Amino acid sequence: MERIFIDTIPDQAAGLRATLAAFRAELILTDDVFAGTLPLLLDPIAKRPAIAALGITFLIFQRDDGAPPSLGLPPTTEQPQLAQYRTLMEAVDAALFEPLRSRVDRILSSLHVPLLPLSVFEDLIRKPSTL
Repeated sequence: MERIFIDTIPDQAAGLRATLAAFRAELILTDDVFAGTLPLLLDPIAKRPAIAALGITFLIFQRDDGAPPSLGLPPTTEQPQLAQYRTLMEAVDAALFEPLRSRVDRILSSLHVPLLPLSVFEDLIRKPSTL
């Protein structure tokens, strides 16, 4: 995942910026997992075109009950399951999301753009102008 989606961010972002320098776009239409838009998404909205994200993948999004996304766990409001979901989410964060975020933050820092306010997947979902 890191080599395909994350390590390519600098080249993808540079390509987008070069295209935008040559062509004044009003809208960038992107796949919801195309991480090359992250540096632009972290720019002030006034300094970039609108960005619309869509895709065919499911959204990796924080759940209200704290369960890790993508595990197929049913929603709950029951305390024992909420505690279990928190424990599972901590493990998923430690094993997947935090290392991924650290890698993305190192790349974004090298590009001199702000770091992610949320997780990689949450920012790709919440930051575009339209989803």
